[in-house]
Amino acid sequence: MQMMHPVGHAPARPIDVPVLISALGPKGGEVARELADGLYATLQLPDFAREFSRVSYLAWGTVLDEGEDPTSERVRLAGGPGTALAWHGAYEFGGQEAVAGLAGGDAWNEVVNRTPEERRHIAVHTGHCVELNEADRAAWDSGGHELLEPSTLSGTAEQVRRKLDDLADRGVTEIVFQPCGPDVRRELERFLDVASRSAAAVHG
Repeated sequence: MQMMHPVGHAPARPIDVPVLISALGPKGGEVARELADGLYATLQLPDFAREFSRVSYLAWGTVLDEGEDPTSERVRLAGGPGTALAWHGAYEFGGQEAVAGLAGGDAWNEVVNRTPEERRHIAVHTGHCVELNEADRAAWDSGGHELLEPSTLSGTAEQVRRKLDDLADRGVTEIVFQPCGPDVRRELERFLDVASRSAAAVHG
């Protein structure tokens, strides 16, 4: 406890840290209303988000250059990890039957089933949120790339701008953006450029 920052090197103590709660459904909403300073959401935004003055939304994706092929290697590396959450989440909430209902799902299940069931939960989430694992790559190559735009903040600059405006209309006040792929600087700069030109940023 003696290893504290000297004065001037951190906020003055005690530090008031806002509590953001990730909540879905009626019970989660009640907990958030009672205890939270705001909401933290990803993939799904609860209907009650607009009740809170602070709503942080965790997102992945990539801004495509004009005319860029959404199946390109750059897009796969930058946008694929966020897309893979569709298969990972479907598996967690609905099992392989739910995954099979998604584009690329059969190919994903086939690879996952090669791992013994007692270790399958580890195989499913290898590379989670940062890179595609073997099952994710198989799914992507089998048509799963079609999930890129509907399940992440990906698309042309105009498409991403519209998605950001829609999230703002639904109560989101802050985007927590995780860049992926080999060129993190490019991902951050392109996303920041689009976000700063959205209607939410201009009017907020």
